[in-house]
Amino acid sequence: MRDVVVAVYDSRKLVKILNMLNNYMVSVKGIDERIRRIHGIVIADENGLKYMDEMHIEVNGIVLNIDSIGIERGTIMGVILSRTSDSEIESVIIGIDYGEKIGIAILANSDVVFVNSYRDKVEALRVVRMFIDGVNAERKIVRIGLPSKHHRGYDNFVESLANTVKDSAIVEFVSENGSSKRKLVAGSIKIDEDSLAAVNIALQRIYND
Repeated sequence: MRDVVVAVYDSRKLVKILNMLNNYMVSVKGIDERIRRIHGIVIADENGLKYMDEMHIEVNGIVLNIDSIGIERGTIMGVILSRTSDSEIESVIIGIDYGEKIGIAILANSDVVFVNSYRDKVEALRVVRMFIDGVNAERKIVRIGLPSKHHRGYDNFVESLANTVKDSAIVEFVSENGSSKRKLVAGSIKIDEDSLAAVNIALQRIYND
């Protein structure tokens, strides 16, 4: 995990970025005159960059200028880069486990960078779209589980998913038999069954034991 520092002086942009980072469970650090060196990811606007230059603050990491690349793309890149040691993202794979709750797992260069589950289908699709649009990766794949028994609304969800990603990503179907059998623990946080299934679908990893 790399630190995420926000240096944004436009209050409306700042609130939007902080809300997005909170939704994606990213801890944020601020910036002030006591800081001389930053290790990690900096999300900044032009005024923030100017302040850092005037204060001679060194950055050992990656600077994302939201006034250049956009708020949503800059924030999503901040989320991803904070959870992988890579500086270039070559692939983004999204796993989806459809059911009463929809598990979503985001993998960047094979690192799991975000997992969550949603009851709201529209919100789940919004998250998928955000990560597909937010990264300039050569390889973008969305993998959705093929349920062992029919789930009401599955076909409509798949149609909405196809309309959401359009030509931006390849959609693949993966058997989900046994995909949620094992528990996964990240630190002290237990990942719920739907999110675990989404991770295994993204990895095409199915357990039969």
